[in-house]
Amino acid sequence: MSQDVLSELVALSNRIGDPANDFVILGEGNTSTRCDAETFYVKASGTELRTIKAEGMVRVRFETVLKLLDAEGVDDQVMKDTLAAASVDAGGKRPSVETVMHAFLLQLEGVSFVAHTHPTVVNAITCAKDGQQAFVGRLFPDEIVCCGVAPIWVPYTDPGIDLARQVRDQVRRYVEEHGLRPKVILMQNHGMIALGATLHLRRGDEMRSLPLEAFFLDYRKQDRRPGEFVAGVSFADAAPGLRIYKLSKRFDQLAELRNGIRHSRTVDEVTRKEGEAAILWFKQVLGQ
Repeated sequence: MSQDVLSELVALSNRIGDPANDFVILGEGNTSTRCDAETFYVKASGTELRTIKAEGMVRVRFETVLKLLDAEGVDDQVMKDTLAAASVDAGGKRPSVETVMHAFLLQLEGVSFVAHTHPTVVNAITCAKDGQQAFVGRLFPDEIVCCGVAPIWVPYTDPGIDLARQVRDQVRRYVEEHGLRPKVILMQNHGMIALGATLHLRRGDEMRSLPLEAFFLDYRKQDRRPGEFVAGVSFADAAPGLRIYKLSKRFDQLAELRNGIRHSRTVDEVTRKEGEAAILWFKQVLGQ
């Protein structure tokens, strides 16, 4: 199992590091994934996502690293010594300076992979004077599905233990306010963190899992082998009573009815009934 998730992490890291995608700048950015209940893999310092291989990841113990979040007097030397003590068969490699942050985020329900990136189009806003205001509200339904009800905004903080604590505090406030964990964390003057779910694919008795975002390669192109089907998706349990709906279908039904009325076209019976059903559905959902 640990080798499977390690291979998935390497593949995801290479894709994120591909210059054509513009997700990271040069050798920056870091990734991680849960290995088991006690350990996780994280990118080693000095490695590059574009070319990283399994040897470039370090297996780290959760318990040892997470103690730093509440410890006092954590300076550079304490951080260095603790990360070294937490590493499993590191072979001289040092875990990323953001390892504590990754450890905390991987403890969130439903989070299997964490990617810390620096997309140019995102940093153009996070580095702007009023960047936070640009991310207020959502513009379309798929944005909610992919990015959550709202992002977390983290004011600029020095990397390392200070940033890990700031992210922890912001995530806790977010969960308290929204009742579910975030999908996107935006860091002022720094970059973006994406928290991913895991897709489970089956072919006969064979099973494999991969990050949800790695499944969609291009428009109508998926990483699905012949004979495979989607057996399940692991994601956050979120708030009690949380429901997930096919929003795009309801919006399409509303649009068909609206366009017919707006342009004085004859609306057939099916379109009319589906449009009316969509209106009733939205009233019910938004009233909950």
